[in-house]
Amino acid sequence: AVAFFVLLLSTRSLHIAFFASVTIMCVLISVTGTMVLLGWSLGVVESVLIGIIAGFSVDYVVHLAHSYKAASGDTETRIRAAFGDMGISVLNGMITSVGASIPLFFCQLQFFKKFGTFLCMVIGFSWIFANFAFMSVLAQLKIPIQKKGKKASDDANAEDVLEFSINGGVAGTKNVVDDNVYEYNLPPPIKIEPKIYESTATTPTISKPPPTQEIVLNNDHCDSNGEESA
Repeated sequence: AVAFFVLLLSTRSLHIAFFASVTIMCVLISVTGTMVLLGWSLGVVESVLIGIIAGFSVDYVVHLAHSYKAASGDTETRIRAAFGDMGISVLNGMITSVGASIPLFFCQLQFFKKFGTFLCMVIGFSWIFANFAFMSVLAQLKIPIQKKGKKASDDANAEDVLEFSINGGVAGTKNVVDDNVYEYNLPPPIKIEPKIYESTATTPTISKPPPTQEIVLNNDHCDSNGEESA
């Protein structure tokens, strides 16, 4: 019940939280059944380990569920986005956790030996159910996710702007293909012919002033006092 409310709070989707909780229950049943097959009796150690199964098994499924919810598009697009965004991180987390539990197999203390086996089982089952069961159910049911609040209004406004701004403000018709997939039938594009405009402004011209005239005096016609002789 606690895991369901945590998943509902993180994903804000009822069916995603429900399927994720069912996945955690499947991990719990699988680990408990494997403990019985191994011949473990219900003691103090086993009771403590069973109590923490939900905490270990919720990690992978909540990452994939949140990534699926945060993606946009139809169901197939969301599945691809969830695996592309968190698939490699979940896989690396599983490998490192299983690798950390292997050295505990060789411990002499019974508690650490059982804890290593328990950790390996929980991580393995939770990764398998999260990737192959939880995501497969979402892909098969294809339950649409309704956008609410400000995000939905922003997306609607963005679609309106897209419709009106394409092709110079002339929008075509929009056909609904799938959940959130639309097909736009646009009119032929508008051809804009370039025009070359000639400037009517005249370039101002600057006239060159006439050259300065120099007066040359002939010394033969001047007397010694600098006066011109008759």
